[in-house]
Order: sequence, then structure tokens, then C-alpha cells
Amino acid sequence: MKKTLNFKNLLSEYSEYSDFCAALKSGKTPISLAGIVESCLGQFIYGSTDDKKTLVITYSDQEAKQLVFDLELYTDNVRLYPAKEYVFFEIDAQNRHSENMRLEALLNMQKNGGITVTSLEALLQFTIPPKTLAENTLNIKLGDMVDPEKLSEKLIKMGYIREEEVSGKGQFSLRGGILDVFSPQEENPCRIEFFDIEIDSIRNFDTMTQRSFGNVEETCIIPCRELSEYDRDDLISKLEDEIKKLKRKKSDQSKAIENIESDIEKLSQGVELSSISRYIGVVYDEIPTLLDYIDDDTLVFLIEPKRVNERAKTLVWEQSEIIEDLSAKGLLLSGNSKLWESYDKAVEYLQNRKLVSINTLPHTPINYNYNAIFNFVTKTSSSS
Repeated sequence: MKKTLNFKNLLSEYSEYSDFCAALKSGKTPISLAGIVESCLGQFIYGSTDDKKTLVITYSDQEAKQLVFDLELYTDNVRLYPAKEYVFFEIDAQNRHSENMRLEALLNMQKNGGITVTSLEALLQFTIPPKTLAENTLNIKLGDMVDPEKLSEKLIKMGYIREEEVSGKGQFSLRGGILDVFSPQEENPCRIEFFDIEIDSIRNFDTMTQRSFGNVEETCIIPCRELSEYDRDDLISKLEDEIKKLKRKKSDQSKAIENIESDIEKLSQGVELSSISRYIGVVYDEIPTLLDYIDDDTLVFLIEPKRVNERAKTLVWEQSEIIEDLSAKGLLLSGNSKLWESYDKAVEYLQNRKLVSINTLPHTPINYNYNAIFNFVTKTSSSS
């Protein structure tokens, strides 16, 4: 475990901060804070969490990354939840680095609490529902009785790809009584050895040399895709209904029908669609997002709400352009074009949480009704 700086009590002598803590403890949220400069954000957020599960929302991924870097001075229980790229066209391979980071952050948020830092864009994107993540998190221990073939089948359903040799996250291999698997939240893959169906040993191994090291008592395996466990038959049925609707229309819908029929054929054969993103509005009645991982005790910080609001306007425009383009190419179903959670709904949801907005400039009301307002005096000092 890395060494961290314990600055938790540095602000305790500042009266305005004490008043803020009292308001937070008494439940007078949402709260607006003004006057906190960027260089103080990490220290302030960490000092205010009181070890509660915390979500920090920024206006950009870059801002989120910088804040994670700052928070790592104070705690090692902080995770970045980045935005991901939606894939709307079938491709042979895609980079799942961002998706792996998101899944790691979700698991940490669900099991360990800590601080999760994200951007508005990432917040509004679909993700794996909390219940699905919990039900598909496998905790495997020495001595457990597990059929390796059935475990392999389960891993495929969880989005893992079977390879001859594991070289990256989201892969597994099965050779006789040895199963190698690389779960997204782990730094190294693990090697599980079976004696018939009994787990005889669990070790980590190096992807470069393929040599194992470090015996462990147990390992945790989580889904490696945010959309892997869903009802394929239900999706196929809904797509078939959509084709019937398209055929009844007077305008030419041949392009859309051809695309959907191709996807139905792949789904029927068990093929995972890389372009599944465009069917999110069909798979889910309500799009699951990071907001679903917030409980009543979660402390939420909104950094620069005015900038977040401006970013929301840009996102709405970008999303409308994407939807228009996909519809023109016959790649989006009419009536099921919702691919992201709406910003307005996110605002409504956060309004009723333990929300603290942080502003550099004096308080400006944007979207939220605050029950307490505080003005801090902070400044950046340089060492010489």
C-alpha cells in the first residue's frame, strides 16, 4: 500500500469550514461553496469525505484525471471513472482500456466505497447495473468445487474472450486443468489449477514470461464488458417486431431492415455485437448509469456547476448529431434512440442527494436549489 499524507485535520481551525461540516452533518444539502481554488480541491474533498462513499463530478475527463492525481496524495482509495467511446459500427477489435477502468471503479465503489472521480459525459453513459455486477462477481477460493468447463462458459457470458495464451485484460485460456484469466480490476492475471473440480492452487502470473508467482488464497473475477449479461432472446424478439413496423411504412426502409436482419442473425449464432451500443434503448427501459451506484449516504461533489452546465449543452448537440447520422444510415431504431441518460434527469436525481457544489468564483445558482451557501477565502502559494 502506498504511503499517503494525512492532512485530514488541517482545515479544522477554519470557522467557515467548521460551519460547512456542521451543515453537511445536519443534512442541509444541497450546499454551494465558493472561493475554493483548483489547487485546494483535492485536500478539501478528502478532508470532507469522513470516509464516506464519495462521487466527484467534473466537466471533463482531463479535469477528472488531474483531480485523481491530486487526491492520490491523501488516499489510495480513489478511482477514475472515465468516459468511453460508443461503437455504432461492427469492427474486428476495439480498445477496452476505458471500459476496464470503469468496471474497476464500479467494483471499488460497490465493495470499498472510497472516492470515485468522473466527468459529466461518463456519468451519462450506460454501464452495467449494480445488481448485474454483484451477481456476476465471482469470488473463487482455494478448495472450492468448480467445474472448469462451466466456469469457462460463464466467463464467455461475462464478456471474456478465450485465447490460447492470456496477454491482456478480458481474456482467459483453459488448458487441461489450468485456467488463466485476467480480470479488469487486477494488475496481474491469475492462474487457477484444478484437481478434477477442486481448486488446488491460485497464483498470479506475468503475461510476458507466462511464469506464475505469488500463491494467493482467493481471487475475484468480474465482468469485462458493461453489456454482456442481457436477454438475447428478448432483444431478438424486439428487433423482429421493429422489422415488422418498418415493413409497414411507405418510405424505403430496406437499409434499416437489412442492418437489423444481419444483427439478428449474429445474435442468434451467439456472436457478441461490437456495435451493441446502438441498441441500448432496446435492451433497457431505463438506461443504467453511474448514478445507480449512489446510495443515500453517498457524498456527491459537483465541481464548477456552471462549466458542467455548458458542457451539457455541447453534449446534447453532439448526441443529436450522432442520432441524426445513425438514423439516416438505418442504424438506429425509431422510438428507441435514447443512448444516454439525459442531463435534466441527472440534475433532478442529484438535487435530492447529499450534493455539494464547488465554485472558484462567487456562488451562481445553476439548476440547483441550495439549502446552505458558504464563501471560502483560499489562495495558491508557490514554494521558493
